[in-house]
Amino acid sequence: MTTTQETASETIAEVFAEALGLPAIDWETGFFDLGVDSAMVVRVTTELRAHWPGLRIVDVFSHSTVSSLAAHLTATQPQPAG
Repeated sequence: MTTTQETASETIAEVFAEALGLPAIDWETGFFDLGVDSAMVVRVTTELRAHWPGLRIVDVFSHSTVSSLAAHLTATQPQPAG
């Protein structure tokens, strides 16, 4: 895993953990297995767009783990700010 991908994973995990009210989440567990629902995907996607403006809701459904979504985003979009 590259540093950029690791940074992306940390950001994504933090946003999802906060949305779920958890201290942390496993990067390999599916979002929907963690209790994420469609409404939460919309909210989280909106928040993650601050880092990846081109993120689409379908990306979260298609890449439904932290690791998978981070790999997709770092391969297709600019490095997150911050």
